[in-house]
Amino acid sequence: MKISQRTYLLLCWALLFNMSPAIHAQDANNILGLPAVPQARAADGSFIKSPVAPTGPLEPSEGEIKSMLSGSMVLASVYQNGQITVRVTTSKAFTGDKTRRQILQAARLVQRDVAGPCGKLCKPAAMPAPKFLPNNTLTFDIVIQGYSGLLSTTDMVNLVSGNSISPATGPAPV
Repeated sequence: MKISQRTYLLLCWALLFNMSPAIHAQDANNILGLPAVPQARAADGSFIKSPVAPTGPLEPSEGEIKSMLSGSMVLASVYQNGQITVRVTTSKAFTGDKTRRQILQAARLVQRDVAGPCGKLCKPAAMPAPKFLPNNTLTFDIVIQGYSGLLSTTDMVNLVSGNSISPATGPAPV
């Protein structure tokens, strides 16, 4: 009996995938009912691993960069001409070019994202660029306007950490 090449290939395919013990073993543990994924085997019978695409060093996320600002810091607020300036100075000194670039970026991200903690209570105003002091600590300002009262210490921390500030409890100084 003569078999066409197409029929021969279909029979080979059916035998290969229907008799594979790995596929049948997988069916017993397949609680989701998903179709089995055939895996190629090497000449020695072991499974061939898929090549993994090489990856370079991962860039830190904005959240990871902002977290570099965690730790002890000094916060002071100044009320002037309807604006509130919160001066943030880190207690930690930062050295090394990469670390200094990242901590400057963290401060800029905090300044950029200050609208989040403000919500409807205030809005960001123009802010000077963060800078390093001679002792390698970082200082930067968070400037807001439209807040009608005094910022508590908790609210100043929330401006830096990205959490919502609370409504003013007392009038702002004149």
